[in-house]
Amino acid sequence: MEKTPTIRQSPSLSIPKVLKVFVKISDKLSKRFTTKVATWLFTLPRNYKRPTREDHMFYQSKREKLYVQSIKKTIQVYTYGDRQKPKMLLVHGWAGRGTQMSDIATDFLDQYQIVSFDGPAHGYSSGKRTNFLEFVEVVKSLDKQHQFNHCIAHSMGGAVMLFYCKHFRPIPYITTIGAPNHIRSIFTSFVIAFDLDKSYVDRIRNMFNTFLEHELEHLDGSAHAELFKGHLQIVHDTDDMDVGIQSAKELHTAYKQSQILITSGYGHRRILRNKEVLSKIKSFHIKKS
Repeated sequence: MEKTPTIRQSPSLSIPKVLKVFVKISDKLSKRFTTKVATWLFTLPRNYKRPTREDHMFYQSKREKLYVQSIKKTIQVYTYGDRQKPKMLLVHGWAGRGTQMSDIATDFLDQYQIVSFDGPAHGYSSGKRTNFLEFVEVVKSLDKQHQFNHCIAHSMGGAVMLFYCKHFRPIPYITTIGAPNHIRSIFTSFVIAFDLDKSYVDRIRNMFNTFLEHELEHLDGSAHAELFKGHLQIVHDTDDMDVGIQSAKELHTAYKQSQILITSGYGHRRILRNKEVLSKIKSFHIKKS
């Protein structure tokens, strides 16, 4: 029997009290209406102010707009570093931004030109709502231009890249950091954040299946792992309160040739700035371009 993943309430899912009250009242009146509201809210990423530590990447990057026809959104793209060098793609997660991995980007400038982007409905990209598959469409457009051989992806961005590499073009070297395995666990955290009963997990899942025309289990990181043809490094911290360490272990089991790096004390975001972790990620990618 498949082991049920441990669910933690994500600090990223900070819900305003007034919104919680509204959803709880609607739950008393109509579960169908509440499911529609919850599904709608799930597609609204929260945008955070860019911290000053990311300014060097933001201001030193070439910033361009890319219109992605398939999703009808305009995407903010950052190109950072020497254009003559091989290109590396960075992909942020939900409620992130294209400069969030600025420490990683700067550390790789001696070897690569960095390409990153604000996801749909994130940062300076257009739109208010988005979803997993829209991120995939952006990656598809950028990869068509640049034919990346290297990628580092954080959180949901890691799940996006695993899906992309299995179903579109295999990027030879991928590092995921704090990537979730089960999409269902994200819905569960969302339902817990609103203090709704667990029946809403399946209700929201079913509505998304209809909306995306896709079985959500096919988006799980470990789904169809046999289709993955590249090299995978899985990085995860035991103190990650957004995505439990079990996800990393499940991914490592599913991807037989993967490498796993488990750290402690850095959580879901500070791990992106830790020099020791960055050094080990760099050793995975350097001289493999």
